[in-house]
Amino acid sequence: MVGRLAVGFLVVLGLLLSFASNGQCQSKDELLKKLDQVKGEYYAKKYEIDNKVRILSRDWHEKELATYAKMKADPTQVQALKAELWAGAKELAKQKKDLFNQLTPLRKEWYQTRMDAEKKIAEIEDQASQQAKK
Repeated sequence: MVGRLAVGFLVVLGLLLSFASNGQCQSKDELLKKLDQVKGEYYAKKYEIDNKVRILSRDWHEKELATYAKMKADPTQVQALKAELWAGAKELAKQKKDLFNQLTPLRKEWYQTRMDAEKKIAEIEDQASQQAKK
């Protein structure tokens, strides 16, 4: 999904750069700045969330290793410890999902901004071609 978004962004960026020589440079520059800003916000938040997920996973893994050590030390508690591990795994999955769901609005905003920019570029290109015909 992110790969498609990146490819789409590069296509839009290429279109914007190729049409920058037309008479509508200021409008295209504004579109470029807006696209870059939205992309930057998305990737900054994604980086922050990836770090949080990595920390959660690391902490859970350390707890998991400690629980396995407890299982070896006291075999009578294996069932209770396994239940504790299972509950911890469910909680970790829920926390990760909640974190990744925070990216959805940013991803949608980035997509919508790209679509709007492509539409405006097409309009600018049409205007430029009509002016060239005159």
